[in-house]
Amino acid sequence: MKERGALPDREAAALWALARQRGVHVTEHAARQFCARIAPGLSLEEARAAIRDELVARGRAPRPSHSGAGIIVRARGGRYAFRAVITPASGGPLPEVVTIYASGA
Repeated sequence: MKERGALPDREAAALWALARQRGVHVTEHAARQFCARIAPGLSLEEARAAIRDELVARGRAPRPSHSGAGIIVRARGGRYAFRAVITPASGGPLPEVVTIYASGA
C-alpha cells in the first residue's frame, strides 16, 4: 500500500524523465548538504552546478523516496558519488533537488 502523498510509479517515471530532459532546480539546502557531505571546498553555485551535471551525466536507478513524495536518484562513476532526492516543482517549472546523501563508492 502506498503512503498518502506518494507518487504513483507512472508519475515517478515522468518526474525522472522531466528532470533528465529539462534539468533540475537545486535548492540552497541541497547545495549546502552537498558542500558539507560531499565536496567541502565548493561554493554554493559550484555545488549546484556539480549536482546538476552529475545527475544528468550519471544519474541512475530512480526509486521512490521513503516518504513517497519524490524519487531518489543515485549518481556515481564520476567525480562525486551521492544520492539526490528529487520532488515535483513547488512554484517553478523544474523538478527540485531537495536533499543530498553521501553514497558509498
